Amino acid sequence: MELEAGDQTAERPPPRGRCMAWLSSELHYTALACCYQDNKAFAFSPWLPLKWKWQWAYLLYRWIIMLYFVGWLLYSLVNAAQTPDVQAKFFIYLTNWGFVCFNVYLFMAAISVTVTLYSHLHVGPPLDTLPPLTVRGGITCTLLTTVNGLHWATAIIGLEFPVAITVLFWIFFGNGDPDQTLSISSIHVHLLNGIIAFLDTWITGVPFRVLHVVYIILFGCVYIVFSALYYAGGGTDPANRPYIYPVLDYGGNPGLAAGVAVGCGLVFPVILHLIFYAMYLARYWLSTLVQTHWRVSRVSSSASGEEQALTMQQERTIVI
Repeated sequence: MELEAGDQTAERPPPRGRCMAWLSSELHYTALACCYQDNKAFAFSPWLPLKWKWQWAYLLYRWIIMLYFVGWLLYSLVNAAQTPDVQAKFFIYLTNWGFVCFNVYLFMAAISVTVTLYSHLHVGPPLDTLPPLTVRGGITCTLLTTVNGLHWATAIIGLEFPVAITVLFWIFFGNGDPDQTLSISSIHVHLLNGIIAFLDTWITGVPFRVLHVVYIILFGCVYIVFSALYYAGGGTDPANRPYIYPVLDYGGNPGLAAGVAVGCGLVFPVILHLIFYAMYLARYWLSTLVQTHWRVSRVSSSASGEEQALTMQQERTIVI
């Protein structure tokens, strides 16, 4: 729905009505899809003015962190290739699943921002122009381009799982051998990527939806099922122990393994996703205040009187 922030005469629904409308839109089945009101969320940082001289900084940021972490992923693969047992079992670890997903997200984010900015610059509408809106199942949204849709789809897993892995690793294995837990490679895949994913959630404009929690749960359950099948098939870790992680030792400690599987596959992803959703709401509210400040400053310097009031009414449209 749209709220005209500059229209003081517009009739607003009561708070209860707005809350019910928000709840209805968030829990509507169409929220499972990558459908959103504004494709600018996948190209621009909401903290910067919608001007090229500012948004180029965001584009540069996207490419720098993407190239940096892709470099570390390639280094990890090359390093693992030097030890045949480690190379063969590189992808049995949730850490590496999450690190690959994080890199896929960074790559898609860099491509999405580049393509969208290029299209606006050369063939598309100006930066401040909202795309046409479509109604799907009662939800007002924009049918995203393929690259923007992939950007959003990879962000769902690529932002949340690095944080989950960081938290779980330091809870379960933080007291391990410092030569391993504090190695430069471990710091990158068990700490730095989680920190960057957390910060990027605040920097980017990518939205979050409550129902997208199903994808996080699905990803976690897929790994839990994989770990169980791997154990049942006689799989071992690089040290030939009959488990991937000690806390998932289905034969030696089935009670602990079952508890960790349920907690990490079903409970923890829900809690984490709700935290990310709360961060998204806070980011949206704060960045809206910042964007309003930028627009007020721009209008104040370029218009006056009735012209200023008309421009303010047109530009201070807040889409929720």
